Amino acid sequence: MIGRLSSHRAGATFKLALYGNAGEQQVGGGTYGQQFGAYQTVDTVGNGVLNESPVLVTGVTPVLFTGVVGSTGLVKGHAAWGGTEGDWCGFQLYEVGSNLLPIATPVNIGANATLDLGGVSQQVASLADYGSGGYGYGSIINSVLGTTSVLTLSPTSGSTTFSGTILSGGTNGAISLVISGTGTQVLSGANTYSGPTLITAGTLRAGTAFALSASSDVTITGGVLDATGGSQTVNSLTVGAAGSLNLYIGDVLAIGGSATFDPGSTLNLSNLGVLHSGFNELMSYVGSYTGDFTHVTNGLTLDYSHPNEIGINFATTSIWTGTDGPIWSHSGSWTGGEPNTAGAQATVTKSTSSDLTITLDGAKTIGTLELGSGTATAGYNLSGGSAEILTFDNNGLSTIAVNDGKHAIDAPVNLTNGLAVSGSGTLTFSGSISGTAPEPAR
Repeated sequence: MIGRLSSHRAGATFKLALYGNAGEQQVGGGTYGQQFGAYQTVDTVGNGVLNESPVLVTGVTPVLFTGVVGSTGLVKGHAAWGGTEGDWCGFQLYEVGSNLLPIATPVNIGANATLDLGGVSQQVASLADYGSGGYGYGSIINSVLGTTSVLTLSPTSGSTTFSGTILSGGTNGAISLVISGTGTQVLSGANTYSGPTLITAGTLRAGTAFALSASSDVTITGGVLDATGGSQTVNSLTVGAAGSLNLYIGDVLAIGGSATFDPGSTLNLSNLGVLHSGFNELMSYVGSYTGDFTHVTNGLTLDYSHPNEIGINFATTSIWTGTDGPIWSHSGSWTGGEPNTAGAQATVTKSTSSDLTITLDGAKTIGTLELGSGTATAGYNLSGGSAEILTFDNNGLSTIAVNDGKHAIDAPVNLTNGLAVSGSGTLTFSGSISGTAPEPAR
């Protein structure tokens, strides 16, 4: 049994297109296989009343049923196999007036079933799948080209998932999506609707990657857009003062146009454990960005310095122990792992009474460096050949703190945004320097 759409609205008028693949389809009370008697006949005009009596349609020619929901107020579509097992049947419910479906009732759409908004608007409590999805999922369209249908979903509690698709494009009109209520609506299909998405309350969650429509302009005036189900693409994004955006670190929200973050807006981040030292991309945009989030998880600061990218410049500190030998890349010689990324903090302050050399075995990148030896006369030398370039990249001014001792960097140095050297110790640059020059050697 596949292809079910159920709702309750006594006395409402619908058009119901029934079609099959050399099979038959039952619409009405009961379930296929339980009621076989007294089928109503759908004539060529398609007049009739849907109530407790089933309607049987056979063959491949679509039949348009125009009638009213009977006193029981129930419409069920059960698509039955016909011919060879696996032959497909489906049905399409076409609305001829706004909110003909009851606005407070959940709607379930089964495999290959279609809810056609027909150029009018409809509010329901939520959307959900009917069946396991083994035969596919349903869809929502607006078949009236040149019109925009507004679909409002207002879940009151809990979470419901619709794995089908909300479609626009081709010969179809546009669909706009509004999310209100206090519950969560999950979309897990490859949605392509072209109208805007407005979240005023509740939560709209992308259950899979790219479930949000790349053609839709998204505005969050209240409630939550939860984009933690995988990387997503939207046409533009506005997060209002009472709006919240949920992102999963490691996935990217791509914005095809501009992004606006109003004062008071909130960014909730999860998967913090994968943050690496340096720049972690969260969003990309094609147009421009305006504003900043007021509230970010753990007080993290967003970095807008990368062209068309928004992320977090996360710094981790690696402390030199020398346990695994005097080679930079030996992670066992660092507490916190080898520092080798933009923004990384390298701390070399293990006490020593004699000069020690740390060999760069390849080009390395750090954001800041702290040097110290615990004595006034000894220190560390960061050594490397012409290819072992030490780049300072801190997404801003890099720093070297020389706490005490005498230190040297004889590896080539590359500076991306300048370098400030401070402290009471001595540091000598004996290798080549490219980029913005540092303060004079100390």
